[in-house]
Amino acid sequence: MKTSVALALVLASTTALSAAETNESFIAQVGAFNGAVADQTGGNNKQTTFQAGARNNSLTTQKTAGTKKNNSGTVQLGARNSAIVGQSQGGNNQGTLQVGAKNAAVTGQTGGTHGSNESTTAQFGFANSSLVGQDGGGNDQRTLQVGAGNVAVTGQKDASLGGNGSTTSQFGVQNGALVGQTGGMNTQDTLQVGVKNGAVTGQTGGTLGSNDSTTAQFGVKNSALVGQAGGKNTQDTLQVGAGNGAVTGQTGGLNGENKSTTTQFGVANSSLVGQDGGGNDQRTLQVGAGNVAVTSQDKATRGANVSTTSQFGVQNGSLAVQTGGNSVQETLQVGVRNAAITGQTGGANGSNESSIAQFGVGNSTVVGQDGGRNDQRTLQVGAGNFALTTQDNAKAGPNTSNVAQFGVLNAALVGQTDGNNKQDTLQVGGGNLAATTQKGASGTRMNDSTTAQFGFGNVSLVGQDGGNNGQGTLQIGARNFSATDQASNLQGLNNASSTVQAGIGNTALTAQASKGGAAAPGAIVTTAHTTSGAYSTWEGTKVVSTTTFPFFTLIDVWAGHDAKDEKTTLLSIPVTLPAYRGGTNVATTMQVGVGNAAVTAQSSEGRRTGGSTADLGSVTTPVLGSKKPIFVAFNAPTFDSGIAFQTTATSLTVPNLIALNGVDNNSTVVQLGVKNLALTSQSGATLLPASNNSTTAQIGVKNAAIVDQKNGLNTQGTLQVGYKNTALTSQTNQSDSANLNGSATVQVGALNTAATVQKSSSLSVGANGAATLQLGVKNNALTSQAIANPLSGGANGSLITQVGYNNTANAFQQTGPQAMIGANTQATVQVGANNYALTSQSTGGNVTNSSVTAQFGYRNAAITVQR
Repeated sequence: MKTSVALALVLASTTALSAAETNESFIAQVGAFNGAVADQTGGNNKQTTFQAGARNNSLTTQKTAGTKKNNSGTVQLGARNSAIVGQSQGGNNQGTLQVGAKNAAVTGQTGGTHGSNESTTAQFGFANSSLVGQDGGGNDQRTLQVGAGNVAVTGQKDASLGGNGSTTSQFGVQNGALVGQTGGMNTQDTLQVGVKNGAVTGQTGGTLGSNDSTTAQFGVKNSALVGQAGGKNTQDTLQVGAGNGAVTGQTGGLNGENKSTTTQFGVANSSLVGQDGGGNDQRTLQVGAGNVAVTSQDKATRGANVSTTSQFGVQNGSLAVQTGGNSVQETLQVGVRNAAITGQTGGANGSNESSIAQFGVGNSTVVGQDGGRNDQRTLQVGAGNFALTTQDNAKAGPNTSNVAQFGVLNAALVGQTDGNNKQDTLQVGGGNLAATTQKGASGTRMNDSTTAQFGFGNVSLVGQDGGNNGQGTLQIGARNFSATDQASNLQGLNNASSTVQAGIGNTALTAQASKGGAAAPGAIVTTAHTTSGAYSTWEGTKVVSTTTFPFFTLIDVWAGHDAKDEKTTLLSIPVTLPAYRGGTNVATTMQVGVGNAAVTAQSSEGRRTGGSTADLGSVTTPVLGSKKPIFVAFNAPTFDSGIAFQTTATSLTVPNLIALNGVDNNSTVVQLGVKNLALTSQSGATLLPASNNSTTAQIGVKNAAIVDQKNGLNTQGTLQVGYKNTALTSQTNQSDSANLNGSATVQVGALNTAATVQKSSSLSVGANGAATLQLGVKNNALTSQAIANPLSGGANGSLITQVGYNNTANAFQQTGPQAMIGANTQATVQVGANNYALTSQSTGGNVTNSSVTAQFGYRNAAITVQR
């Protein structure tokens, strides 16, 4: 062995003596423990080493100047072979082939600015290792390992005028590939086939360069880790098998791009991608079971965050987080129990866009958007699908959400705040749930929601607060339920709701309130304010000893007091400041089917007023035993004989205890079917005229319409066609409302009942008007009107018309005992047989009671009482 090594050294050094000549070296060794060392400098260097056996060692160093090339080839066959090659300052080429076990190949290349570094390493066997370092040129490295426990490490640097290219292929068990590239246009390809293969790639390039990496893994428990920074980054990852893991991190400059593609086929595959600082683009495809894809994108200030996730199989999971730019996320899931979570946060001028499509059973999607123009689209087809969307702080634009669900037991939940909020939900199937909350659309912004449900057992829940609220609900099917709650916190804003239901057992609940402030604690306070100038009070006589008879003297003691300016609460009576609301409520409900129910509640108020502070007078009183100071010297006061005085002023403060309201409530209900029920409640008081308008139309059997109106210019119209219909109307105007109560009821059928109650309180200058028309058999009409004392100036007017037999008409009118400007007027017309009419009118002096009863038929009875 010593002879072989010495001969190799002599040949290498002798060839290197002439710089103008070509350096060439060839070494062939067969056996064990062979060593080959070749050193070449200053020419066109060529080196070939061949070793066959065990524990062979090969060392080659080459150096040249200018554009000349370095070439080195090393071939080792056997076990525990090692090859070390160093090349510099030229066009470097190195090839290493090792076949056997526990082979090691180390290659170092440094080239000039115009040179290139090329290295190829091939290893066959097990526990093979390859270490390659390239610097200063166009770097190119290829490593192939076939066997078990193979390790390939490649480092490439500063290929500023060229590219760093590295290709690693591994076949076998527990293969490992580590690649680091920096300073140029970096390219890395990694292929792993086998079990527990690991590939790690790190790339850092200039702003004008690019980082390009491709990783392909086939087998079980393969892992690929890629890091790219500083340029236009591109990463492609393919995993086929089970338990594969791919991690990609990309950071680019302001002008750079981050692009990553991950494809996984198999079971329990995982993909983790992080992108920062450039135009971020991520594509993920997962086919199999238990696949997981996580994508994080940040600070795409000059570009966009774009993420696409496609999952096919069972229990796939997708998590996408996007911040700092114009974010776009698309998710497709086909299979069973797929889950997708998307979080987007953008700047004030950015936009967040998210699209999710799910096909299968038990799919779930959660989307959160904040800080930009938010747009979300969700499509679910299958059974047991769940979609949750939250949108917030869309100050630069609207919050827009679209949810479409087809199947059974689908659920869509949407929350929107602080923007122009718009939500559209479509559900087709059975047992679908759509819940929407919208809040904070202040000023001229709006909350707009539309829900359409087709099927059975569908539920729609809508809550809107803080703006011009608009809700439209359409339900067609059986046992559908719709509930809408609307509240606007500014006076003059609108709540508008429209509900259409067609089917069996439909229910529509609508509550509308325009609020400006809730009830608050207050107090009526009596306060005493006391003031005075500085003074002193006599505190008594002090005995002071002396040296002469009687050896003591008496001295008056005075205590000084500063000027007084203080307030004292004498009495505080707790009171409750009334709630006030303001806005316009509009509700429209239409139901077609059997057992429909519509409930509408509308309430509006304005602001508080009426507070004042009154002066109850002042009292000036002397301070007993006091003197006013006239001079102060040496910190000792001097007083004259005057008496000090103080003044106490008392005041009474009353808070705002009167609520001013100026609103319109409008409700329209149309029901066609059997056992329809319509409940309408309207309220809103003001010193100025306002309106409560309600229209109810019911066609069917056993319809019931109940209307309650307060504190407005009330107008109610009810139409019922069928039998056993019931219409109840209650209208009340409080004091200072200055409004009118008006009601009209029309019933066609049998066993119908219409009851109207109207009341105007004191100081009201409005009037009560009621008209009832009934066509059929055994109809009942009841009208009650009252105007309270003492100063009301309105009138009671009632008209009842009944056509049929066994009809009953009861009219009650009442005014106060005071002389008033107004009258009671009642007209009853009955056509048929066995009709009964009762009119009762009661009032004070100078009030006219007028009653007209007309009956056509036989066995009719009319009773009129006036007093």
